[in-house]
Amino acid sequence: MITKARIPFILLAAICLCIAAATAVDARWGLDTAYGCVYGSVWFKLLWCAAATTGLMLILKRRMWHDIPVFILHSSFVIILVGAFVTSVSSDREDLHLRQGVPSVSLPFVLRVDSFMVDYYPDGDAVYDYRCECSMYDADGEGGGVTISMNNILSHKGYRIYLSSYDPDLLGVYFTVNHDPYGTPITYFGYVVLAVGVLWCVMRQLNRRMRLAAVVFLILLSVASFLRWKYAMVMPVSMPVLRSPLLVVHVGIIVVAYVLYAVAAIRPNHSLVLVATMFLAAGIFLGAVWAGQSWGSYWSWDPKESWALITMIVYALSLHRQSLPMFQNGKIYNLYVRLAFLVLLMTYLGVNYLLAGLHSYA
Repeated sequence: MITKARIPFILLAAICLCIAAATAVDARWGLDTAYGCVYGSVWFKLLWCAAATTGLMLILKRRMWHDIPVFILHSSFVIILVGAFVTSVSSDREDLHLRQGVPSVSLPFVLRVDSFMVDYYPDGDAVYDYRCECSMYDADGEGGGVTISMNNILSHKGYRIYLSSYDPDLLGVYFTVNHDPYGTPITYFGYVVLAVGVLWCVMRQLNRRMRLAAVVFLILLSVASFLRWKYAMVMPVSMPVLRSPLLVVHVGIIVVAYVLYAVAAIRPNHSLVLVATMFLAAGIFLGAVWAGQSWGSYWSWDPKESWALITMIVYALSLHRQSLPMFQNGKIYNLYVRLAFLVLLMTYLGVNYLLAGLHSYA
């Protein structure tokens, strides 16, 4: 029997099926087709709106604010979806090509490329980074020199400018210009709320010794991330974007989530699945922050990130025993968690071999 409490979860399951189908369309006919048919369609946006609205109604009906960490966590997803919706309807995004010495004419301020440089690793072949030295001036003549490079964007007057590519002769540069003064702040506020909710929910599931271990792990992960970023010049990577200090944290947290899921597949445990899902949620949205800082778009519907989202939703459904009573049955719950591991295998391995995408190396 379908009750009002189950509607948000039915909609989320439908969203997962749609995303999975869209990744197959992407692999066969390309991302533009998948975006036109699914990701960018009105019906898909309405499906997300319906899931968020019914989810919010359930939060209010259950008076979830009495359980503060769970309320914060669920509220963060609603805020993030609101931010994404605002971005989809109000943001402007364009590609800008500037040759050296030629000022821009399409921005409310002047941007001029003065020089462009490519840095190479000591072997002289692999690109370490590329950066653009620019001059930026407002209408009143105020301004100065700025540097734009991968993972180092220019933010000015609500515009975020990203260095995306360059001409073979190194005298021309391609920028991505994103003007999203409302959606981006809402979304990033949602990320902050999510971080608070994830940490709170994880910490209260752990005993004192495990909490200490978790804190130590996060500290070591942060130190490793800093060291890798600081000494990236002597540790060549395939793309300049991978020099971001967020790489180690993003990948490390997701790998831990996958390991915990693997353990849960052998011996299903509600607390273990909950902690793993919190880690996966944190890892996904750290990746979104990284993408936003590098490319100006925190979500690109790449197959790997799409299937990671599917994995998170699939496992998250099993955590809602009150709304989905079938998971109170131990046998059903154990079977579901083990079958969910097949979705994880598709995310971790299947995408690499069956679907093309930016993360195929991962």
